[in-house]
Amino acid sequence: MSRFLATLSAAICPCVFAPVASLAQPAFYIRLSPELSLLRIEHTKALTDSSGSSSNTATATGPGVAMNLSVGYLAAASGSWLAGGEFQVGISLPQSIGGSIPATGRGPGAVGHGTWDFGNRLGVGANLLVGRETTRRKLRSYILAGVKRWTAGASSRATHSEHGEFSYRDEGVRSQWTAGIGVTVLRERRVDIRLLYFGSGAAMDWSVTTPVDPDSEDPNAPTLTWDYSFTGSGFGLQIGFGTG
Repeated sequence: MSRFLATLSAAICPCVFAPVASLAQPAFYIRLSPELSLLRIEHTKALTDSSGSSSNTATATGPGVAMNLSVGYLAAASGSWLAGGEFQVGISLPQSIGGSIPATGRGPGAVGHGTWDFGNRLGVGANLLVGRETTRRKLRSYILAGVKRWTAGASSRATHSEHGEFSYRDEGVRSQWTAGIGVTVLRERRVDIRLLYFGSGAAMDWSVTTPVDPDSEDPNAPTLTWDYSFTGSGFGLQIGFGTG
């Protein structure tokens, strides 16, 4: 898949700054775009108790499939350039990326061996677009940049040698920034092709604090604090169908 994405990128890049024959009329557009992506998720887990703290990080890579609905506007800006923006909503198909995280540290404050998983849910974001149009070839090429906020679900499980088994699941929100290049084929039924890179902004994270002895009623009893964090990055390919 990486070789295919690299080949597509090499084909699209020269079009972005190709000579312009004439500009198309300003246009609103609405587009439905299936997306295939390759995501790399990084999970960090830390344990803190009276004996100290330890943490460990693990990564996993897996495919992602989503459907995006875009509403935007692209128009002549200055000279031969086009500029515009779009609002986009994405729904990720049910999927899970996960793996195992090795044990680290010693004693009560050590992080035990465990497993984890992560999955995107719903994304809402906006992109800015700058490009040019070659009417002779009936192509519009552009670059884009934006940000999207994803709701996601994640879980982390571990068996600790002294504290027993722990399993936590949470729903949260994380930010991801997007950069990419695209081409729109300007025919009767317009087709838009995008090659994207995703990077993590704000991570999805949460903390859980529990007493070492669940039966203790002492408010000053020793506690355990688990800190979890998930970030993601990757590449995506969108093929959109619609107007404009």
